[in-house]
Amino acid sequence: MRGRELRSWLLLVAAVLVGVVCWQLTVWGMVDRAAVALFPGGTPVPLTEIRPAGPVARTQPLIASTSMEVIRHRIADPVCASPPQPPWLQAWAVHCWRDVQTPPGTLLIATVSPFCNNYERVAILRGNTLVIRVIDRCPDPPIGYRALGQPTYALLGVPADHLPKGKIAVQLDDDRAERTTVSVALP
Repeated sequence: MRGRELRSWLLLVAAVLVGVVCWQLTVWGMVDRAAVALFPGGTPVPLTEIRPAGPVARTQPLIASTSMEVIRHRIADPVCASPPQPPWLQAWAVHCWRDVQTPPGTLLIATVSPFCNNYERVAILRGNTLVIRVIDRCPDPPIGYRALGQPTYALLGVPADHLPKGKIAVQLDDDRAERTTVSVALP
């Protein structure tokens, strides 16, 4: 009888440990990262985060263009409409991406920054659709996330020579944001 009880307890402990390990793998995004790495469902393309934060995202969660001027125009943040007087000029230029110099031949993507500060973005090309997948490693929204200010844009870049010519779709795939698709013409 003693051996049976011990075996039952060991099985229970093992089941709890397996459950905790599986939960941790899910929470830390290991399953998503492994799935994207092993089965991307397309061709991975290089994605660079040019700026992790910027203007307030007031209009749409995703903007794509090959021109920085077009990106700035579509953002429509009133703070970025006109430059302030010194000494705030430098901070304004950084916040509104006025000082960003991108290499020619880069597809620029302004997308909403995730509320979670522990995430990874990957870009996958599926035919004529570029999918920006956000892999979130936070188990739940952060405490007090509803009290946070409006979300801001992050500026991303993809070398255009890794993308097909002509009109392509850019899609934001984030579990915590609305799935959004925009189209852009590449020369």
